[in-house]
Amino acid sequence: MRYIKFAITFFSFLLLSYVYLFYGTTSPDILQLRFLRFLLAIFAGFSLSINGAVLQTITQNPLAEPYLVGISGGALIGYLIGLALSIKSSFFLSLPAFIFALLGVIITYKVAQVRGKTKAELLILSGIFINIFASSIVFLSSYFLNISLDQIIYLLFGSLNIVLSEKELIIFYITIGVGFFLELLLVLFSRELDLIALGDEEAQSTGTDPEKVKKTVFIISSITTGYLVSFTGIIGFVGLIIPHITRSIFGKRHITYLPGLLLTGGVFLLICDFIAKSLFPFELPIGSITSLFGIPFFFYMILKKRHESI
Repeated sequence: MRYIKFAITFFSFLLLSYVYLFYGTTSPDILQLRFLRFLLAIFAGFSLSINGAVLQTITQNPLAEPYLVGISGGALIGYLIGLALSIKSSFFLSLPAFIFALLGVIITYKVAQVRGKTKAELLILSGIFINIFASSIVFLSSYFLNISLDQIIYLLFGSLNIVLSEKELIIFYITIGVGFFLELLLVLFSRELDLIALGDEEAQSTGTDPEKVKKTVFIISSITTGYLVSFTGIIGFVGLIIPHITRSIFGKRHITYLPGLLLTGGVFLLICDFIAKSLFPFELPIGSITSLFGIPFFFYMILKKRHESI
């Protein structure tokens, strides 16, 4: 049954990729624009999904993901600081975005710890507060940085609409390549993540240092989320939904399902982007579509967790 699910996912990915890239046109210029958007969608889907998956493991919280634990909100604040410093390149904007993404998750993680243990409800609550604070900063900074209302909307809800000059193309490809490499590094920690999923004490008994793994995961998640925010703005709930779906297809072992997130995350964002840009007279922020799927799923997970605790 698992092989059938994998085959369906793989062929869905191939079919969607072909339609996304080649439907209705053979113009080289349009194909180039579509390829950039396609590459960004695949990276965003994979990055948000794998970050969400490993965050859920190391916090032992099925509701954790970059948006809900404050990484995205922190990255957005860093991005705005970069704009205030007159940084134009998306690559260099990702540097302050990374710093503040890491700061955001550290604050969230510390606030959520009570007597050495992380409280799931405090983790999500503090992450939401950071996102609200980041949204307030966006609106306040619009006056000083001359950010239009359209830009504010796309910063807060995300967009894959990307147009680059010839000089920016090289930086874009290098940045995406480095991002994919960093996310694939997380797969190397599959054994350690399997052990941490059983509990920190179990991991320590086998010689694994859970805190070292957690720090590495937080740093990589912050770097790649900083990359994404500088290109797309905030896209929420992908890291919540896709890991749970992918585990049902590929199983719970990290070595099998983490690479599978490239397919499932890619398929999900390609579908959401198609809805955002094709089904309405104007292009919607892609985060508004992911939220339509994510918020009901979020409440489903809360109710499921509540039922299990009874």
